[in-house]
Amino acid sequence: MPIGLVLYFDSPLYRDVGFIRSIFEKTWRDQKTLSSYFDNMLLSKAGDFRRVRSKRMRLEQALAEIKAGKLSDVFFDSDADKHKDERVEAHIQCGTEAYVREWVVAPWSYRLMLAAGKNALKPDELVELGCRIAERTKAKAGVLVYKRSFTSIGNFVFSSNYSDVARKEDGKTDVLGTDEWAVTIRGPEWGTFLNPKHVVSVGGVNGLTSHESVFFCKPLEYGGAFVQLSEEPEGVGTAAGKKRLAELREFLSPILPQ
Repeated sequence: MPIGLVLYFDSPLYRDVGFIRSIFEKTWRDQKTLSSYFDNMLLSKAGDFRRVRSKRMRLEQALAEIKAGKLSDVFFDSDADKHKDERVEAHIQCGTEAYVREWVVAPWSYRLMLAAGKNALKPDELVELGCRIAERTKAKAGVLVYKRSFTSIGNFVFSSNYSDVARKEDGKTDVLGTDEWAVTIRGPEWGTFLNPKHVVSVGGVNGLTSHESVFFCKPLEYGGAFVQLSEEPEGVGTAAGKKRLAELREFLSPILPQ
C-alpha cells in the first residue's frame, strides 16, 4: 500500500538537526547503511532557489550545512535502484527565516513531503511519525494519503497538481493550489491533520471523536488533531470508505476551501 505524508508548518527545522536526524532514522530500517543512502540525497543551496545547484553529500555534512543555514531544501531517496515497493523519497524544506521571507508566499513557511512504497513503511509507523512531526512543528495542515501506485503517491505528495496518471486513477480534474492550505485543510484523505483553529471550527476534539465518519482521532499537544478515516488505508477505496469520506468532507466543510 503506497502511502504519502505532507505537512505544512512554520517551525524552522534548521535549528534542530537532531530532530531531522530522527526523521531519517525512522525512515530507514537498516541503520548500518543510513549514511550511505545520502549518496543519493540532493540539496539546494539557500538563497539561490531559482538557479539551484544540487550536490550529493553524506548525512553528517548535510546536517551541519542545514544547521549553518546553508541549505534551504533537502531531497533524499532511500535507494534509487530499489524496486518502488521498497523505496522512500522525501523533500524537507529547512531554510532560515530570512529565506522564507524572501521566497515563500503562502500561509505556511515550510513543507515536509514523503512518499513510501508499500513495503517500505507500515501505515501505523507513518501515522506515528506524522503525528510526532506535527506536534514538533505545530503543523498548520497536512494529510496521510493512500494511492494505488508509488507514482501516484509521488505526484500527489511532491506537486500541488496531479499528473495525468493520478488524474486518471482518481477521476479528478481540479486541484486546489497550495496557497490555501493551512488557512483551510488539505483533504480530507485517509489521514488529515487539523490545526487548533480548524479543531475549534468543527466543534473541538469532542465533535471530531463523536462523528460517525471518524474512525480515530488523536488530539495533538499544541491543540491540533489527527483524524483517521478507517483502520487501514485500503478502506478508503471501498464503497463504505467512499461513503465515510463523503460524510467526513461534509462534516469538515467549514474548514474546506469555499
